[in-house]
Amino acid sequence: MGRASAYIAVVGAGYWGKNLVRNFFKLGVLHTVCDTREEILQDVRAKYGVNIST
Repeated sequence: MGRASAYIAVVGAGYWGKNLVRNFFKLGVLHTVCDTREEILQDVRAKYGVNIST
């Protein structure tokens, strides 16, 4: 599979967001995750290695 033609940013990595993050990562289109909770963002960075933002 080649590079994606579009990438996704997930805003909010809570109850539903964590599932979106996981699935978009598996599809190879996850670019950035944004959340107000630093502990959530650090977990996302450790698991997926994507950009994070508050």
